[in-house]
Amino acid sequence: MQTQLFNHSFNLTILMTCLLGQTSYAEENQSSLAVELSSVPTEGAIITVILFKDPKAFTPKMATSDRNKWRGYHSVIDRRSRAGKSVVTFDELVPGDYSVFVYCDLNSNKKLDTKFPGIPVEPIGTSNNIVPPRQRPAWDNTKIRLAPGKNVTKIKLVSVSR
Repeated sequence: MQTQLFNHSFNLTILMTCLLGQTSYAEENQSSLAVELSSVPTEGAIITVILFKDPKAFTPKMATSDRNKWRGYHSVIDRRSRAGKSVVTFDELVPGDYSVFVYCDLNSNKKLDTKFPGIPVEPIGTSNNIVPPRQRPAWDNTKIRLAPGKNVTKIKLVSVSR
């Protein structure tokens, strides 16, 4: 009886050690990304932050369509803006390359409004602050590498239609 109890306790101890070790390993190898937004134009508008992991999926143009048609993005967070600065955080990410596209939905229609020929009329921003007309946002010039642990990227929202 004592042998069975010892074996059971020993097996339970081994199992718990393995489970706790896996949790610790997973936590150590996760990333978080704080997106610090500046030049937020107004209080109370909706800020939409789109996180991409797949280079083929990265397309800021996606934000101009109905959200039900969006495909290939990793995560989306919507927040009410605070004039000046806002912070949006993505947790439990796998380390690696990502890209961020942000827009400020001034009229709350859940899409990025544009004028001909696709020029945004609402403030936008990307990781690495690649913004038209200087450069067209693409995966190669907006990707950022997330290391395990906490990561921060700073994005300035700009109005490109003037």
